Amino acid sequence: MVKSLKITCVVTGKSTTYAGEFLAKKIQEYGNEGNLIKFYVSKEVKALLKKGYKIKDIKKILDIPADIDDLPDAVIKEIEKEYQKTSYKTTDTNSQSLSTITELTYDRSDTDVETFINNFILKTS
Repeated sequence: MVKSLKITCVVTGKSTTYAGEFLAKKIQEYGNEGNLIKFYVSKEVKALLKKGYKIKDIKKILDIPADIDDLPDAVIKEIEKEYQKTSYKTTDTNSQSLSTITELTYDRSDTDVETFINNFILKTS
């Protein structure tokens, strides 16, 4: 294993050098050294991805110069998938998934709450 490695963020083009245990931790986080080099994103990019921003938006927010190469779509999808927020929002109020979430999030012992959820959220009556 290498002692230190200079890695470039695939979104911003900024380089960071990792060494020792921290390098080993990063390689383990990405699966292998090749994936680390191919998919590495800086801390600031990772934070924005976790907030739900797409890579094209992050480039605008961080004012990334135009000379930074665009990533292949496959790499963008892989990175965004890795840090994508899980959302339980849905426009289909009759969906089974919303019904399941609702059943897990309230106690049926309060009939007023159950009536409210059924009438106004799930609209089952």
